[in-house]
Amino acid sequence: MLAPSAKVLVAISGGPDSVFLAWALHKLGYSIALAHVNYGLRGEESETEARLVARYSVQWGVPLHLLEIDPTVFQSADKDSLQMKARSIRYDFFDRLMAAQGYTHCATAHHADDQAESILMSLIRGNDVRVIYGVPSVRGAYVRPLLGLRKSEIIAFLEEKKLPFSIDSSNLKTDYLRNKIRHQVLPALQELNPAISSQLNDRLAWYEQQQALLGKVLDEAAMEAVFSENDSLKLHWRDFEERYGGEMVNLLIVHVLKKGGFHGKDLWEIVKLKNSQVGREYLTATHRIVRTREGLMRLPLAEPQAFLSQTITLESLKHGMEIDWGANKIVLKLEEGITPDFGRKALHYLDVSSLSFPLTLRSWQKGDQMRPLGMAHFKKLSDIFVDEKYDPQQKAQAWVLEDQEEIVFLSGFRVAEKAKWREDSKCVLKIRIINHSTV
Repeated sequence: MLAPSAKVLVAISGGPDSVFLAWALHKLGYSIALAHVNYGLRGEESETEARLVARYSVQWGVPLHLLEIDPTVFQSADKDSLQMKARSIRYDFFDRLMAAQGYTHCATAHHADDQAESILMSLIRGNDVRVIYGVPSVRGAYVRPLLGLRKSEIIAFLEEKKLPFSIDSSNLKTDYLRNKIRHQVLPALQELNPAISSQLNDRLAWYEQQQALLGKVLDEAAMEAVFSENDSLKLHWRDFEERYGGEMVNLLIVHVLKKGGFHGKDLWEIVKLKNSQVGREYLTATHRIVRTREGLMRLPLAEPQAFLSQTITLESLKHGMEIDWGANKIVLKLEEGITPDFGRKALHYLDVSSLSFPLTLRSWQKGDQMRPLGMAHFKKLSDIFVDEKYDPQQKAQAWVLEDQEEIVFLSGFRVAEKAKWREDSKCVLKIRIINHSTV
């Protein structure tokens, strides 16, 4: 954690934990300096702490960096934002000192009970089992050498060595969740199990190892399961499900979503889509998440508008026509006396004698309906999209060909009953759809 040559800035409040930390690092021979923030929020008590820290600086012959804050800067803060603001002030102070004075590390006095409190706070707040937070022993230049020690051990040592320390009276109040855990929850647990703090810390270390391994497995699985396509991102979990079982799919979904920046309520609402019908969606502030046949699709929040206004009138197809339509090229050609090749999905055939010209090629619209091949009644295109499990992009880009009476063809998918090829069809309209990406 600290090399012998480390130059260590010690965050010291004057309380027992930070006094012990500073004393121990000094006795171990490290080059240290003390950093103290006087917020002035507790009157004479704050001044007493500052004087105590100054005495240790002189006694040990080590530098002291003191930051005094005008307490009026906290006037508009409630109890929670006050803590956040105070934390931001002191860590900014530490960062500036390390950069300006060349300190290699900043040591803070978090100990085993702090670690247990953090774990309990995470659980009480309802965090998922995958998101149990503890206090890291090392985070960048910040180190916490006391995580293996209990608070009672620290205080017993200070009393034995007659090293004075201060008690922050605000830490005795139970206005904050951490203080409630410190003074009410953790003592009750320790009464039932005196080793609860060390056991929680041990479990967290074991859990972190398991999470590291699971993270590697899920990272590898995500590389095979996540696909980018234009503005969308697709998660297909079939292979993962076959390998690990359906009950494990949620682990992959949560892993991918968190990598994508989804958290809290949004994350768990999206996970619910796994067990919903195809086409069901959930809206976040920035995206639409849609259940597809293969898994999930993430789309920008705005509905794709690329094809909504495009309309082409086809007066005659005597010489054929090629039309660029989004990602596809549509080739229309009149042919006589041919036998259709129904085995090719990209080719479709309409009986010309059943069509009333001119034809119109356009984007589909809400309320559109057609009578699909083999059906006696008309059906809304929106219902066809649901039945055929169109994903949002396929739906947004769908187009129709209609004559003067009705829709006779739905983009590369459905021929209307009216326009179907018959044994006695002499002339057909052959429609070929070519994807530009395959050309």
